[in-house]
Amino acid sequence: MDATAALGIAGTTLASYFAIMNPLAATPVFISLTEGDDVATKRSVAVRSLAVAFGIIVVVSIAGNFIFKVFGISLATLRITGGIVLFIIGYQMLQGAAAHSHKPSDADVAACREAELSVAVSHLGYRCSLVRALSPRP
Repeated sequence: MDATAALGIAGTTLASYFAIMNPLAATPVFISLTEGDDVATKRSVAVRSLAVAFGIIVVVSIAGNFIFKVFGISLATLRITGGIVLFIIGYQMLQGAAAHSHKPSDADVAACREAELSVAVSHLGYRCSLVRALSPRP
């Protein structure tokens, strides 16, 4: 493989990762979920998010074919399933169902402090950030 071909593959790979990660759409979400936090907490959440995303991409990139073979998934099956999932998400967005929110208790807000650092890693961290975002600020 010559240098031009390697550079083309690297550029395509980088562009694909950029499209998958979609930092332009993720930035407002990150800002809203870490609103009111100090710089150290925001940096910690960002570094942890990047590390987890990078780890997932590396594992899937290296072991993707093996994972597909173990579970018996073909590329056609993945495309069909992805299309169905996108259709369901789009249909739900068109329905415009209102989001249900609640007012968190002080115990909920206090219990979510540590889990908030894992906002990009776990559903619990995301839920706790929402609880904190919905709670009144002093």
